[in-house]
Amino acid sequence: MSLIDNFFVPVKKIDDCKEMDYKSICHIIEPLIALSKLANQSIYIIDYFKKEFAYVAANPLFLCGYKIEEVKEMGYDYFEKVVIPEDLSMLFEINENGFGFFYNLPVNRRNQCFISYDFRIKHQNGNIILINHKLIPLRILSSGNMWLALCLVTLSDSKHPGNVFIQMLNESTKYNYSFKLKKFVLFEPTKLSSREKEILKLTSMGYTSNSIASMINVDFNTVKFHKSNLFKKLEVKNSTEAIGYAIANGII
Repeated sequence: MSLIDNFFVPVKKIDDCKEMDYKSICHIIEPLIALSKLANQSIYIIDYFKKEFAYVAANPLFLCGYKIEEVKEMGYDYFEKVVIPEDLSMLFEINENGFGFFYNLPVNRRNQCFISYDFRIKHQNGNIILINHKLIPLRILSSGNMWLALCLVTLSDSKHPGNVFIQMLNESTKYNYSFKLKKFVLFEPTKLSSREKEILKLTSMGYTSNSIASMINVDFNTVKFHKSNLFKKLEVKNSTEAIGYAIANGII
């Protein structure tokens, strides 16, 4: 077994092949090509049955200087070529426990979540880039197995690899991955008062503290006091960090 085969060890064998209509994939790929060009997004599709990339966008971020044809031909071996070795070991762990979480969900909820994590890739020019990688089921078979997955690659806002979580769609439920416990743990975001949420939401809309004070009929010092409190609660240093935390965790 090759090193990269570790990615597929946690994936249950797909036996219900009759459900897989490969002709339908073109109907999925066509709008993704348009989306990738329109929004300049780096996306690709994983085929867990064939253990290959069904589609790779032309965006250069994921390609790391390689051609699309080269990446598709390498398949998952591509990760061994571009991912920093210690991060590759981390990806194996995330993959194993991520699929463990996935298979523990009821079948009808398995298409209602996505996983997000950060890792480093090395461009052909030698530059090392920290990326954020999100994966969401694209096609779930009646058995509950994942046939296709859609992946989105962007530059990471973090300073280090990891930052692993699973988010349930259409709800704020989030599970952070604990490398110490080697499992996903339900995350309970810090609770803000209704006034703190209101001020933070208005701040995110670009209003200054003076404007917010006028809008909610309080003085400037009251707004300043609430901001100071919510910074402490969220353990952040400024409004930008507070807004980022609140959006990421469904607080506002």
